[in-house]
Amino acid sequence: MSDVDDILSKIIFPRAQGHRSSMLQDLNAGRKTEIDFLNGAITRLAEEAGLPSARHESIRQLIKACEASGAFRQ
Repeated sequence: MSDVDDILSKIIFPRAQGHRSSMLQDLNAGRKTEIDFLNGAITRLAEEAGLPSARHESIRQLIKACEASGAFRQ
């Protein structure tokens, strides 16, 4: 096991165990997420530069679908 693996498994992961990202918190509360400002911005900038960004656009669309469906609402 490398030093990085050791740090991750013994220090980082246990501390983050109960953490919920702000995007998950937004989905749970039925709020709009910041996905358009994050992955959406990457998609727009890539398009302007003539570069592919299919993964970022797919992630953006999946999160937008989660927002619309309310699938993660608690």
